[in-house]
Amino acid sequence: MECFICLQEVPGDLLPMLIEMSDSHTNLGLTSKPLIHVHVYSRKPSLMDRQRDSPYFDSNESLVTIHYNPCLDSSAQHISPDDRVLWTPCPTDAGKGALTVMTTSGLTVVNVHVPYDNQAATLLLSNIPWPENSNGFVCVGDMNRYSKGLMKMIAEVTDDKRGTHQLYPIKTEKPTRVGLEHDGTHNKTFIDYFVISASLKGLANYPAIVFDDIGDISDHYPILLEFKDQ
Repeated sequence: MECFICLQEVPGDLLPMLIEMSDSHTNLGLTSKPLIHVHVYSRKPSLMDRQRDSPYFDSNESLVTIHYNPCLDSSAQHISPDDRVLWTPCPTDAGKGALTVMTTSGLTVVNVHVPYDNQAATLLLSNIPWPENSNGFVCVGDMNRYSKGLMKMIAEVTDDKRGTHQLYPIKTEKPTRVGLEHDGTHNKTFIDYFVISASLKGLANYPAIVFDDIGDISDHYPILLEFKDQ
């Protein structure tokens, strides 16, 4: 089964670990080596306490998309020319952007980190290669807003592109992010989800799954969307 793992704000120190984990799983039974596509954000994250030293040796952060295709012969390398990869930066926020992977089968997967600011978000969304045909399309990430607001923004930036009105949000039943309010209480939101093409809507298993029992490793929970075999 072909699958994609989309990660955001990955510390530079963890990239070698991802490759090591990929290699270990290949040795344990995967039929091919997963392809790992990485783009480093052009900005370095800053510490809230500027007097402290960074806990990382490599303080860069990256968007990472891991693509596993059991039918692909990629035993030698983690990078393959079979995937076309496009980086779309946010013009006004160096810590946001979209990493697009276009496969030989025609499927496009966009790993996106959308800015909270509406103007910055519109600039980023207007440069993403939204689908113009019936090929499969999946967009996933931290959207920083609820799906109704995002879909309205997508509609505004894709008016002149054929077929883009046939995009559908696939949401979760449980919150995907836990933030902290000024009074110390937790604020749970639904700002991570999928946007898929009409050609995949009938194959998607609704709703997307939230893994909210993984411990305190991030303010965002992993989400999963599975599709039926065609």
